[in-house]
Amino acid sequence: MNMFRKLVVGAAAAGLIGASSVLAAPAEATPPGRCSANPVAATGAFSQCGDPVWHQVRVTCWAWWNWFSSYERYGQPAFGGFHSQTSCDLPFSMQTWSVVVHG
Repeated sequence: MNMFRKLVVGAAAAGLIGASSVLAAPAEATPPGRCSANPVAATGAFSQCGDPVWHQVRVTCWAWWNWFSSYERYGQPAFGGFHSQTSCDLPFSMQTWSVVVHG
C-alpha cells in the first residue's frame, strides 16, 4: 500500500508540473497567418504557421541571475509551416510565449 501511495503522489506531482504551463497560459488574440506558439516542457517554445508568412517565436524567461527580472529570446525566422524554436537558460523558467509575424 505504501508503494502505491508513492506512485500516486509522484504521478500527481508530475501532472501538476506538466499542467502548470497550460494552466498559466495567457489568453491571446490569434495572430495573422493562422500561426500558433506551442510550449515545450515549460522551458522553450516553437511556432509554425498555416499560411505562407514569415514568423518568429518569442519567449520571456525569468532571469537566473536576478529572479525579480526577466529577459526575452527570439527564435530564428521561419516561413510558413517551418518551425521557429527557442528556449530559456534554465528548465521551467519560461513565463510567456507568443508568435511574431513579419510582413
